[in-house]
Amino acid sequence: MKRKVWMALCAAAGAVMAGSPAVWAPVAVYAQEPVLHLGDHGQAVADLQNALKAAGYYNGAVDGSFGPATLNAVKSFQKANGLTADGVVGPATWSALSSRKLQPMQILLNGQLISAPSGFAWQGTTYMPIWYLQQALTKLGIQSKWDGTYWNLQVPASMHADLSNIQIGTGAQVIEINGTPVKRVNGIASKDPAGGSITTYMPIWYLMGILDRLGIQHDWDGSHWNMTTHVSYYAYTSDGKVVGGPYSTLDAAKAAIAGIPGGVIKDGAGNVVFTQAGFAAYTAPNQDPVVVSTLDAAKQRVSGSSTGFVVDLATHKVVQFPQNYYYLNNNGSFVSTVYGWIGAAPPSFAKPGERYVAVDVNPGHSPHLAQFYLLSQSDGTYVGKLLGTYENPFRTVDLRFPAPSGVTAQAIDQWFADNNSPLQGLGDSFIRAQQRYGVDAAYLAAHAVLETGWGKSAIMQAKNNLFGYGAYDSDPAHAAGTFPSADYSIQFEAWFVRNVYLDSDGQFFYQWPTLDGMNEHYATDPAWSQKIATLMTDLTQSAQVPAGSFPQYVTGQSAPAPQSSDEPVFRMPGALGVVQANPYGGLPVWSDPSQGGSQMFPGNLKMGDSGNGVKLLQQALNRASGAGLQTDGVFGQLTQKALVAYQQAHGLPATGVCDIRTWQSLIPAPAQSIPQGTQVMVDQARMGMVGNLPTEWYHVTAGGVSGWVDSAYIALKNVYRVMSSGSSMINLYSAPSRSAQVLSKVHSGDWVVSLNPTPANGFIEVQFVDQSQPSASPVTAYVDASAAQLVAVPAPTGN
Repeated sequence: MKRKVWMALCAAAGAVMAGSPAVWAPVAVYAQEPVLHLGDHGQAVADLQNALKAAGYYNGAVDGSFGPATLNAVKSFQKANGLTADGVVGPATWSALSSRKLQPMQILLNGQLISAPSGFAWQGTTYMPIWYLQQALTKLGIQSKWDGTYWNLQVPASMHADLSNIQIGTGAQVIEINGTPVKRVNGIASKDPAGGSITTYMPIWYLMGILDRLGIQHDWDGSHWNMTTHVSYYAYTSDGKVVGGPYSTLDAAKAAIAGIPGGVIKDGAGNVVFTQAGFAAYTAPNQDPVVVSTLDAAKQRVSGSSTGFVVDLATHKVVQFPQNYYYLNNNGSFVSTVYGWIGAAPPSFAKPGERYVAVDVNPGHSPHLAQFYLLSQSDGTYVGKLLGTYENPFRTVDLRFPAPSGVTAQAIDQWFADNNSPLQGLGDSFIRAQQRYGVDAAYLAAHAVLETGWGKSAIMQAKNNLFGYGAYDSDPAHAAGTFPSADYSIQFEAWFVRNVYLDSDGQFFYQWPTLDGMNEHYATDPAWSQKIATLMTDLTQSAQVPAGSFPQYVTGQSAPAPQSSDEPVFRMPGALGVVQANPYGGLPVWSDPSQGGSQMFPGNLKMGDSGNGVKLLQQALNRASGAGLQTDGVFGQLTQKALVAYQQAHGLPATGVCDIRTWQSLIPAPAQSIPQGTQVMVDQARMGMVGNLPTEWYHVTAGGVSGWVDSAYIALKNVYRVMSSGSSMINLYSAPSRSAQVLSKVHSGDWVVSLNPTPANGFIEVQFVDQSQPSASPVTAYVDASAAQLVAVPAPTGN
């Protein structure tokens, strides 16, 4: 049975709209429903039951089944309305059930019109559409939810609800206050002429009783329902703690928060009506702010914090942004205000105009997958919402694998050239280091750029040190190691990084063979890995190599074995040197640089010193006298006490300072030594350590003695730096002619051996060894004197 709409409004009713003039509009709501009998089923029966229920004749379930209870209700209704009480629901009964007068009414709050719905009187009570009633309650700060049966009124904490003496009554619908049922009523489903759809009309008499429970005054004259509120104000701190209230005037509430920066005043409905001037100073988005009264004081609070920012509590705008925040630039790239461009692809949460701040979730360790917060919207409004984690994917590349094939020597050199870097020409050295020691060439090149400022740093220019090796923060210029060539610096760094930081059994390996893993121990700058990752991104874009072609580290994965794990050496046959004055008198000769590095006197050690030299001293005291010292490399009171006891026991001056006499007593020099002033032949150089300092060790021969000595006490006689007057790479010719064959190229600053550094016919003769070929023999080569000059390697100054 196809159902027609069971009620239709006459044309007069259609003219009565919310907000229209208050005129009476008699409306005949006539039946278009089918004739119903006992035993019928369906929606029409449900409509009948709803109508009978609204008229007060039916209290059963609205189940769409015309049974005895429905029949009795129909007969009672027919009898009361002068109809034949036969229990058959025909046009006359439908008409009697649906005939009501709709009239425009007004709902007002404090005399101000809120809405003008159409309502009707039924059984002595006025009914209004529930939607308009909900809107009126919203103006009072009361939120409500309606699911067709339960009408739950959510009353704010500032409004007292009297829930005593509840007489809930009967009815199909339930009105609740904060989830507590307070009244059952019978609503009426009927058409709202304003919207044209069936809606529920609720009896306002019972709603008036609800308002009485809430202390809201109101009056009703049959068509105008005016609610009045006693305006109260409540004072709060910026973080929502109650200061006081209710206050009868706004001025009184303002006085309560006069000394509270960022204090807030709300009316009884919970609306913010005033905010005291104040500024919230955040050192990070995941930290509670400190609220102060002036912007200058707030700025002072966040000074020194790279993630600190200030929010104006009156406008809720960020007025001081962090030193380092992130955003999408006009090209759609994710950019840091400190580090620049961050990665190959921006995070999914990034949107134009928004600003973000990142928080290290692993403080004190290498940052990994930083948490990003939405700091502000495009108009500067503060948000402070955690969005997720993100980092440049190059930070998690497995550095034990070679870079993709597109990262060639030529591509690296072009990247250097595009950035006007003196490092250009070294691309082949980075690729060879990758092949020999199994370290990503793109990483090595990016690392060199970071440490040397694109090859322009003083340490690079003076010491051929491309990676800041040994450049401790306390005295980088003095402490940094000296390398005989830029190429050797690259080869050594690749060997060192692979064996110490990337291999799982390396001394400073940390969880992953990645930039993030290296950052834990390699650098004090927590953003070191991010900076190198950004440079790797730039290099690969220059080389047009997809970032996704670099292998990401997967826990437990194995990597290709390097061609060699042997520490590189720099060969310089024909070099001559002279032994200088040293603490030993005769310069000790060691069989291996590592042995010499652990036994060579590092200089006087005293209270307050720290480092590897102190650690060696502690180990020696433990061996010699069972001192039981913790070998932490820190010269404290226990170390001094043990040292004094040793000195006293061995007839040494009990100074508590470890000088050369005490050191030699604890760690005797080797049997072989070379007297001061002796000329030696130097054929190899290798980077090592003495105490805390990176030190070149020379392999020397003199008077039948051969071995490794500390270069700090050898003055080279015929070794020079080739200093270019133009290009960073200098040709080595097979003959003193520019048309001769180019045997090789050296980088400006590299060491060469020359018996006569004075040009002859425009060329300087040098001895050259191809360092890329371990078995290559030295050859004579020629440097164009117009392109470069030879500068003597500076004499050592001792450790």
